[in-house]
Amino acid sequence: MEGPSLLALYHRIKRINGKTCTIESEGIKLKGQVDLVPYGKRLIIREGSRYIRVFFGMSGTAVTIKRRKGKPSLTLTAEDGIMLYFYGCSLRVLSAEEFQIYYKPETDIMDIHWDPLLAREKILAHPSEYIADILLNQDIFCGSGNIIKNEVLWRTMVHPLKKIEDIPSEKINEIIGEIITFSYLFYKARVNGSGIRSILNVYRRRTCPTCGSYVKKENLGLGTRVTFWCPDCQD
Repeated sequence: MEGPSLLALYHRIKRINGKTCTIESEGIKLKGQVDLVPYGKRLIIREGSRYIRVFFGMSGTAVTIKRRKGKPSLTLTAEDGIMLYFYGCSLRVLSAEEFQIYYKPETDIMDIHWDPLLAREKILAHPSEYIADILLNQDIFCGSGNIIKNEVLWRTMVHPLKKIEDIPSEKINEIIGEIITFSYLFYKARVNGSGIRSILNVYRRRTCPTCGSYVKKENLGLGTRVTFWCPDCQD
């Protein structure tokens, strides 16, 4: 689940904010007032001075109606009867001190405190790294994932294995801007329920909509993540 999908999910379940809840999972049992905080690819459940970091991975979700098979990863039960179930998630409890170190909203591409100048500074600090890896670096683009990486590189016509030191300054600015532009298209598609296929130009596509060339699919970068790119448009 990438940042835009997480933010859309948050808006569907945020009515539990401010309610006193019992929080239950294997090894976790808490009770207190709950607030949900979306952050990058993770949802933070804040209860007093304790924080539960929820990572959804590729298939995790949260629902207010228990309609999935299997045992929930985590359950929130509010005193007014609202139930919130998390499925397919991994959890970690953070102390207040750990949360303060971890939480950096200025790096979250979906946060109002997102700082593009900080992102540029951090990008330039990695001159020998591939742009494909940089776009997945959560310390720079918190919430960016493989879909965003592929689509932004296609939209800016940049080869995924281009090193930062070989990318012109104005092109880096364009990439930073496109991260936000595409991420909000992604978010709107999730919110209106239309699905994201209509906004995808290269991810899991066979041909490039601009030139008609066959889209390449390769495991690229240090993380060897699946990458879709047009060999003619992206140089």
